[in-house]
Amino acid sequence: MNTGIFSLYYISVLTAFTVGVANYKQLSTSLRFIVVLLFITCISEIASYLSYMNGRYELRGAIHHIYNTIQAILLTAYFVFAIKPHRPTRYIIAGIVFWPLAAILNIALLQPLKGVNSNMLMLESIAFIAMSLYTIYTLFMKDKTGSLLRHSDLRIAVICLFMWSATQFFWATIKILFSNHWRYTNTIMDAHAVLSLLCYLAIAMVLYTHPKMKKLEYS
Repeated sequence: MNTGIFSLYYISVLTAFTVGVANYKQLSTSLRFIVVLLFITCISEIASYLSYMNGRYELRGAIHHIYNTIQAILLTAYFVFAIKPHRPTRYIIAGIVFWPLAAILNIALLQPLKGVNSNMLMLESIAFIAMSLYTIYTLFMKDKTGSLLRHSDLRIAVICLFMWSATQFFWATIKILFSNHWRYTNTIMDAHAVLSLLCYLAIAMVLYTHPKMKKLEYS
């Protein structure tokens, strides 16, 4: 990956987290889960970078396995609170049970801790693309004010839809590209990183404008 793009990616994650912390008290419950996820993402990326710089590649793999499981639980909780179904606790409990179980089975049977975690990322991609689409649909169906485009959860759902669609495409193709020594593989990796950093900056913008959008939504 291009070093400059890599640095900008880190900055975008940190920016989103900083904005989220600054506005935390004014955020909805669902958006607070996004801020917690951004914090975990910052810790994971720092730990992953330090592991890579010190040649601890097996540790780096374990970090990604653990992070992806926590990420899945927090994103599931976000979508649950964004949709606000009846008895949301049972859906969150289901996520807390399902994602670690899926991770353990993947580690035990398919991809050990020292390796990549592409299977979980593909599973997450399918799940969160579906959750994003369902959230968008549900919010449109519930909208009675005509101000849905100001709704922060709608914008986050759209961002997640783009982000996880790109993730699914990336992890579905990157192994094939590497094995065939395609000369544009690094370009694909850079493009995925650019899209990710743009999505994090978009999340930062949603978190920054949420207090104002919330006032306009109910005005």
